[in-house]
Amino acid sequence: MNKREQKMSDEDLKRKWDNEAAFAFREEKGKYEGKSEGKMEGKIEGKMESSREIATRMKADNAPVELIAKYTHLSIEEIENLP
Repeated sequence: MNKREQKMSDEDLKRKWDNEAAFAFREEKGKYEGKSEGKMEGKIEGKMESSREIATRMKADNAPVELIAKYTHLSIEEIENLP
């Protein structure tokens, strides 16, 4: 293999490694973003569940729906649909 062919081969190999590294980076970034998004969704769902539990207890104590909505940030419709 002459110098020109060797240089072309080296450049092709470098491009291949660069593409593989870029793909691996994107894959890891996607995993990280997915985990972060999942954690955020979990936190939000946990807060919503807590609000629903509080609203259910307040509703059982005959608290006004407007007051429940004020403190739980649930809609009146959501509160009315609670047990």
